Amino acid sequence: MGILTKLLGLDPVNIADGVANVIDRFIETPDEKREALAAIRKGTNEINALAAGHRSAFVAGARPAILWICAISLFFFYVPQYVLASILWVKISWAAQVIQPYPVSADGILELVAALTGLGVLRSIEKISGKAK
Repeated sequence: MGILTKLLGLDPVNIADGVANVIDRFIETPDEKREALAAIRKGTNEINALAAGHRSAFVAGARPAILWICAISLFFFYVPQYVLASILWVKISWAAQVIQPYPVSADGILELVAALTGLGVLRSIEKISGKAK
């Protein structure tokens, strides 16, 4: 049971299934479904192209801004943590005259890097197999 279910009484799986099956409710033949999905993708691509070419930084720069904010947030979270942990580790090890275990776990950043590289590998496999443009 997830946090949404606990807090709001909502089941995200049921919500996702409901959203994913909207086309199934209105279109019955497989050809019409393919055409509808192709039209949705084409419209989304056109909107993205228009937004990216806009003169205003508030429109064209929305996605880059989000990426920069995430990158800066990660930088200010992980870099000071590891710098301070390294200084602390050296001081403790120096005082004890024995190398102590490193005080910070790299699990969070390793999970993030693994997820990002995994998505990159999946995208490359899709391109190689011809499923993606």
